[in-house]
Amino acid sequence: MRYSLFFYLVVSADLNLTTPQPSLLNKTKAQQPKIDVVGVRTLEGVTCLPNFFPLQDLDPMMPKSVDSYQIPQFDESGYIGPSSNIDSDVLELLASLSIEDKVGQMVQVPMWNMVGCDGLINMTYENLMVEKYRVGSVLDSPSNNAGRWNLNSPQRFANFTNTFQHIAITKGSKIPIVNGIDTLRGAGFVKGATTFTAPVNIGATFNPIHSYNAGRVGAKDTRSIGVHWTFGPLADINVQKLWSRNYESFGEDPYLIGEMMHAGIKGVQGNYKKDRTRIASTFKHFIGYSGPLNGRDEEDRYIPYNHLLEYLAPPFQRAIDVGSATGMEAYGAVNGQDTIASKRLLKLKKDLGLFENPYSDLSLIDTVGSAQDIELARDGARESLILLKNENNALPLSPGENVLFVGPSFNSSSYITGAWSIRMQGSNEYEKDTPYGGYCDTILEGIEGIIGRTPNYIQGYTIEGDRVSGYDTIVRQARKADKVVFLFGEKPGTETAAIIKTLRMAEDQYNIAKRVIEETITSVILILLQNHPYLLGEPSSISDGIINANLPGAYGGLPVAEALYGKFSPSGRQPYSYPKMDYQAPVVYYTPIWNEYDPEFAFGQGMGYNNITYSNITVSSVELRPGKPITVSVTAFNNGNMNQLEPVLMFTTQNIRREYSPERYRLRAFNKQPIGPGASRIFSFNLTAEEMMFYNIDNNRILSEGPVDITINAFNVNAVAKSIYLYEN
Repeated sequence: MRYSLFFYLVVSADLNLTTPQPSLLNKTKAQQPKIDVVGVRTLEGVTCLPNFFPLQDLDPMMPKSVDSYQIPQFDESGYIGPSSNIDSDVLELLASLSIEDKVGQMVQVPMWNMVGCDGLINMTYENLMVEKYRVGSVLDSPSNNAGRWNLNSPQRFANFTNTFQHIAITKGSKIPIVNGIDTLRGAGFVKGATTFTAPVNIGATFNPIHSYNAGRVGAKDTRSIGVHWTFGPLADINVQKLWSRNYESFGEDPYLIGEMMHAGIKGVQGNYKKDRTRIASTFKHFIGYSGPLNGRDEEDRYIPYNHLLEYLAPPFQRAIDVGSATGMEAYGAVNGQDTIASKRLLKLKKDLGLFENPYSDLSLIDTVGSAQDIELARDGARESLILLKNENNALPLSPGENVLFVGPSFNSSSYITGAWSIRMQGSNEYEKDTPYGGYCDTILEGIEGIIGRTPNYIQGYTIEGDRVSGYDTIVRQARKADKVVFLFGEKPGTETAAIIKTLRMAEDQYNIAKRVIEETITSVILILLQNHPYLLGEPSSISDGIINANLPGAYGGLPVAEALYGKFSPSGRQPYSYPKMDYQAPVVYYTPIWNEYDPEFAFGQGMGYNNITYSNITVSSVELRPGKPITVSVTAFNNGNMNQLEPVLMFTTQNIRREYSPERYRLRAFNKQPIGPGASRIFSFNLTAEEMMFYNIDNNRILSEGPVDITINAFNVNAVAKSIYLYEN
């Protein structure tokens, strides 16, 4: 049983067990590192900028970004997480604290409040927080909602946190501060840090190594700045496509998200009680946050408890089982009940090593933005790209073709990255890609490197989809081109700032794509670079090719270019159902078997440039009984002439259930392996009767006997199926 800090605060509040100096407070031997940072400029002799100053100063400092590095390795197998036992020295420290100290340890203040208008630390405020209010935690970055700098270098960021820590361990309670930040797919609030592809893209890879890599690199870069705790990854299931945080989720399937949570938390934490290049993770948002009835962020949810237990709870359980150090409550209420709670702090600080050394590790700063990390991010982006349509061999493009590219996402890193990078809501319209300081690429730059010249490009419309200069020339230029590629994007945003009322795009985007298709003989390809799955309408059925790139990240430009020009064969699969109409926004693929399921693109749908076919499914037994798992095997053949990373997804369908609606499909396992041209590979999976259990209306988990279909790669043209029978005993 795990107890909350509140429990310990209450039971120890009246104990007179104070000691002059608890042993934990005697552990700190480290000295505050000396970091030289560049000072701020002045405006007519004044250091404070005007209230409205959208072009904040660009931090001129940069990390060394070494090509490669090595860091200590620790055993991270098995459960490494919070313990039900609180260490004696932690209890000793807790008993020595006053009520004011204890309350202060549960208080978290935003870092941007601690930075003055001159870009320097507000020492008066910081001393007040520590000495009077005994604050125990600091949130976020000094530039997210305010601050002089648009993005802090790791050196400047570390200088902030080290100064906070020095004050914290010498004044007030003398307890080090635990700093927390949203390291969603890399340390996005740190200049030079490698920004990985979005979580929804990681889900689309169907390869958990990319969840691990994003967590591992993000943890290292976050620890380099003296921050020890991240508010992620998300265990929320993408069950409402109007929800403003779609791209922060790994997808709509409980099993897929659970596997990505397991790998992501391992990447972030590893053996965080020994490894000082790791940080604490936070599973969020508990629970039901992603399913608002009206699609608006932070609205109340109404979810039957058996449905909540069946679909929404398993990823959270997976996060707890793997050892996530902390959890975060959901905004709003579920079935009328608020979900907030308070938790696991002094012990967490000890586990993270803050009593021994609360300061940043300057040696890690040199590794921020290394070529080694960038290539991991690009690999994740490559595997996440989903080829959904390819008629008349429209793709891949040839370097010799005259291709017209249309859309603002073509020449923007911030648009293909999204929010939680630079700031919570992403880069603003004034600064665009400037804060990245070159630690990024664009699709345009990627294509230039492949074809050896500047591609033909018209912006045509804004990121919101409204026409701008050049729009009226698109049809004329399209007639001269061999192919036209339309890029449909979305302004970066998250939470309430990104609420939308419909999945329809701006009419100018539909109209221009349709005009090119109808008024020219030029082949048209659509590339989707969006948070929400916006409705494609008629252009979907009359275009020749469609790639869903979601949000491939700051280093996603080159991978998208490589996919377009056939440098590799795409291997991503849809991690969610892509709606065809607005009313389908809450529809998921595991809808009851007789319900309509007619999305634009189904969960698991996708293909590569190779023709992959499957043998018949073989099973070790056609009878599935509790305690007697069976083996399911299939052979995949690569009939193409390119290497293919092939994700193989195994689904089950229980055709009959007494009293309860069987789901259309449920994902039970997946595996992704390379297959050479002309080669084959056997994929094998285990299937248990226990996996077929489900929660009934009394919230009991039961098994219902009946026939079951096993399907490999459901919703794709090369799907194969096999029937077995499920017994209750």
